[in-house]
Amino acid sequence: EDPQNAFTKIGRTREQEEMHSYVSALLSVRAQHPALRRGKLWSLASDDTTYVFMRETDEERVVVAFHAGENAREITVPVQDSPAEHATNAKVIFGTGQAELAGKSMKLSVPAQSVSVFLLQ
Repeated sequence: EDPQNAFTKIGRTREQEEMHSYVSALLSVRAQHPALRRGKLWSLASDDTTYVFMRETDEERVVVAFHAGENAREITVPVQDSPAEHATNAKVIFGTGQAELAGKSMKLSVPAQSVSVFLLQ
């Protein structure tokens, strides 16, 4: 009996529509990249506000960075002795974070309260 139907775009508030679009885009990335659904999990770094992990299959390696902090931050993630060690490039496939591979580490710049996903090459 609720007069608001959030199952349709016209029935959602602006905030609800923004969240719907965000989750839809994230689910689309998950559907397009098998490593995110069934890949082997490698925890790369974590602290009070940030968790970085990698998922890999024989076909691809994907790094995901969750950052719950109130401010953007840079984090250096060691990749030595992980499948990311031999990657040469990290392409953003979701979010607005940035990644730079440098030797045995990966430098991530992540926005406040964000999820960023990178495809390693």
